[in-house]
Amino acid sequence: MVSGGLTTRYRNNTLMKVKVKTKKKKLKSLKLLRKKAWKVFSEWIRKRDKGVCISCGKRGNWRTMNAGHFIHKNSMDFSEWNVNCQCVACNKYKHGNLGVYAYNLTQKYGLGIIESLIEKGKEVKKYSREEIEDIILKYGGANP
Repeated sequence: MVSGGLTTRYRNNTLMKVKVKTKKKKLKSLKLLRKKAWKVFSEWIRKRDKGVCISCGKRGNWRTMNAGHFIHKNSMDFSEWNVNCQCVACNKYKHGNLGVYAYNLTQKYGLGIIESLIEKGKEVKKYSREEIEDIILKYGGANP
């Protein structure tokens, strides 16, 4: 994106006002920012859980595991309690293996976690650009 501004410069030994083209930094789309936020958040979750599936206990390299949601709502996409490491079999083929997931969530976080997540899942949430950039910085440590 280019915009113009006026500035004073000398031309032919005369002080004149000339139009100067300046480039503005183009912002990344929210879709691209959200994709990057999910990438760094997912990696952080899988490393936090050391590649151990919350549903079946399978151990694997964090790179080959998934970050699976207990509740699939936009407001819960970046919740550390709602997203945990899962193997591909439990997350994809068993649709989250939610019965065992719920049991193991209560073992990990306590009895009230399921009710808390359900209540939080009722919220309507649209992440702002600033919130998404903060997620990228918090979990990825790099510039958005």
